[in-house]
Amino acid sequence: MPKIKEGFKVCRMRGYKPQSCYNDGRIVKYSYSKWTKRLPKCGPFAVFKRAEDAVEFCTIFGLFQPSSNNDFRQIFKCLYKESKEKILYDEEKRCRKTFDIPKGTVFADEVILVRVKWPHF
Repeated sequence: MPKIKEGFKVCRMRGYKPQSCYNDGRIVKYSYSKWTKRLPKCGPFAVFKRAEDAVEFCTIFGLFQPSSNNDFRQIFKCLYKESKEKILYDEEKRCRKTFDIPKGTVFADEVILVRVKWPHF
């Protein structure tokens, strides 16, 4: 059984519902009360080991600014089960190059959100 670790997950908020940070073909809806597992034919989730790396990622890409449809990003403290896979890929199983992966990223097969970390440090 994989060891449960603590990390930080960047989510896009649609109302009060946390979802995938980016819409790249499939939307993952995360939960506060149960483990969210990888969708069939999808790669692992991207989680950050440190809150500082998640904040830097959001700051560099302007993700804290509300979008035209009023969704915004939040960083959640989370628990995760680390994946054996160490690369991200899209819905067609095309691998993303290593330079596309943000600093401090770890890969998870399952994630559960614990609490909001940012913008409420």
